Amino acid sequence: MGKDTFITLAIHTYDRALIVKDKLESYGINVKLQNVNLKSPTISSGVRVRIPEQDLPLALRIVEGDSELHLVKENATRNQILIPIDFSENSITACKVGFQFAKALSLRPILLHAFETPYFKGSLPVSDNFGPDFKDTQQKQNIEKRAYTQMRLFAERLHRMIENNELADVRFSEIIKEGVPEEVILNYAKNYTPSLIVMATRGLCQKQEDMIGSVTAEVLDSCRVPVFTLPEGCSIDDLSEVSRVAFLCNLEHNDILSMDSFLRLFKYSPLDIDVVPVNDKAGTKIYEQVKRVVNYFESHYKGTNFHSVILSHRSFREDVQSLINNHNIKLLVVPNKKKNIFARLFNPGMAHRLLFERDVPMLVLPI
Repeated sequence: MGKDTFITLAIHTYDRALIVKDKLESYGINVKLQNVNLKSPTISSGVRVRIPEQDLPLALRIVEGDSELHLVKENATRNQILIPIDFSENSITACKVGFQFAKALSLRPILLHAFETPYFKGSLPVSDNFGPDFKDTQQKQNIEKRAYTQMRLFAERLHRMIENNELADVRFSEIIKEGVPEEVILNYAKNYTPSLIVMATRGLCQKQEDMIGSVTAEVLDSCRVPVFTLPEGCSIDDLSEVSRVAFLCNLEHNDILSMDSFLRLFKYSPLDIDVVPVNDKAGTKIYEQVKRVVNYFESHYKGTNFHSVILSHRSFREDVQSLINNHNIKLLVVPNKKKNIFARLFNPGMAHRLLFERDVPMLVLPI
């Protein structure tokens, strides 16, 4: 479509339309009001707020009331990619992927390790003089010392991998924090707003499953930063090999925001994207609606191939697994708007089976 093509963003009363117009124009968006009663503008109803089509993703963020957050994220103030690690082989896998993203997007990887001490586990033990117990103080020091030693050895290993061309050559930094892992990750993301978080997840033994539920699920559900998860057994030596993607959507305007965010992060081509609606409330109109979404994507993201895929809605888990198998899906992209699609993934039992039994990574995008 042409560069000067205007589309209707919203329909309001005249007063409300003026407010929206002023706000959009403060961000540099050209706005036209249509259907205004020129003799008595204030009594106009059904005033159309029209904007250039190429400004739609930004305008949607602004009118959704989340503009400051998203604008900060897009204005290059975020030059970091956060990689939480526990020094395991899964952490090496996360670094391989995270460093590739960092190289492609000119970001600096931040390796973050959180260690827990007795002060973060239940009630605080005290001695007779009501101070911290000496044994626990000594234990804390030992745990902290071990964490710093492990981080040093881990960083040395990464440097050797870079020298051997086993890892993308980027400069990285290390951070060690005391605290509950999910809280440390979320606090860092809130304070520094990295462009992306890359997290590896473990397998499904009981202890590891508990960790997944308390750390990964909490980060995915609460974080307002894109999160790329790598299940155990998943190995991506080259992100350009991720050629087929399943984009789970709700057939809402937020899908435009999610796709825009995804293609800003994932700058690899050629790319085939299956647009998969999970909103079964669309009924018989679902084919028409998903086709409109696909047409919009095709007209705005040249060089990327989009396909509409309709699930049976008999069993969400089986539908997704069939999609992964039959379409050779290499990545699941999931928009996350305050427990929208994610509520379906993270109900009891389904999340762990869907996300951690599969060898397919997932990118969760906050909207």
